[in-house]
Amino acid sequence: MNKYVSRATDTSRTLRYRVWSLDVWGHSSADCPEAPGPCDDDDHDSPDHECTSESYECECGGYDINDRASQGYIEITADGTEYNVGTSHAFVSYCPTDDQILAALRDAGHFNAKATTETVVVDGDPEYGFDVDDAGDGKPIYKLERAKDQEEENDHA
Repeated sequence: MNKYVSRATDTSRTLRYRVWSLDVWGHSSADCPEAPGPCDDDDHDSPDHECTSESYECECGGYDINDRASQGYIEITADGTEYNVGTSHAFVSYCPTDDQILAALRDAGHFNAKATTETVVVDGDPEYGFDVDDAGDGKPIYKLERAKDQEEENDHA
């Protein structure tokens, strides 16, 4: 028997996440102009484009989070999955799906119906939080942080 078997449980848990809207600086690499010429002097540097060698290559694009603001909380009921079934290392994890996360953000008024898993990427760990980014250019949209201190023991059978 494979000792790393997982199975769905008959339990669920309501997880609470704080929603942070982000003040984002920068731009996508797709918005970068062609390199202006050989990077052999300081004339080709600008705040958004730094020449890295004596070539036409410049570092451009990317995002930085300047600030964030709390937008309240969302709650998501996630089904439990038991991992390492039948071993002394068995544990149950509750992980919301991307669709559940987006639905909770839509229900709270943070997204409209156009926000789908085709247009938004959700990445992270349900124990800590998720990054919610634009699927097209990777621009950060929201940060979700798990608010365990605001959750009650609420396993549902």
